[in-house]
Amino acid sequence: MPYGLASAPYWWGEFIQRIIDEISTSTSTVIRYYYDDIIIASKSVTDHHQIVLKLFQALKKNGLSISEEKLQLASDKVTFLGYEISADRIAIEPSKIEAIRKWELPTTKESILKLVGFINYLRNFIPEASEHLRPFYAMIDPKIHTTLPHVKEITHTSTPPLNHLKEWIARSLTLKLFDPTAPTVIFSDASLTGGASIIFQPEIHNNKQTPISNYITLG
Repeated sequence: MPYGLASAPYWWGEFIQRIIDEISTSTSTVIRYYYDDIIIASKSVTDHHQIVLKLFQALKKNGLSISEEKLQLASDKVTFLGYEISADRIAIEPSKIEAIRKWELPTTKESILKLVGFINYLRNFIPEASEHLRPFYAMIDPKIHTTLPHVKEITHTSTPPLNHLKEWIARSLTLKLFDPTAPTVIFSDASLTGGASIIFQPEIHNNKQTPISNYITLG
């Protein structure tokens, strides 16, 4: 398939999905993909070996190969789409946390948008993410600034919130993976200017409520 076609992602997704659909899986195994990245999760080693072999055969049958450098087999922890995923936890990839520690102050509209986009990708790990991003949105809001403020103004207004974001993310925040069989607690609140909710489930060993996901929106 030629690069650059607007419909390429759709047809590639259809192609990969058809390959996955050829494989008969048990209820103890899940296969997910994102473009050319495929992840398999299984409850038992036997099921895992069987489904991996079937996937290899299906990919070969359809003329596809696997990169040995990127292949992770029978791992209890994998890196996928910038996240570190284990049996019951999902965390931000350590290399991304290190990169965040080295962030410099954004001084252009493009660099602010890049920062905002990255934080939005990780917003589930950052309580009150929208509130933390409010100063950066204000810098590029045409209703507030028709042009980007001078670098010194950006330094004065954005250093504290940027450092605060770094502190939150550098804590290596983790989220518990959702267990459909476990009790679930949802805390929510709303006002005229926004709303928020957090989903919790108890830890098995101490019954402590652990966050699964959080959401906040501001008007």
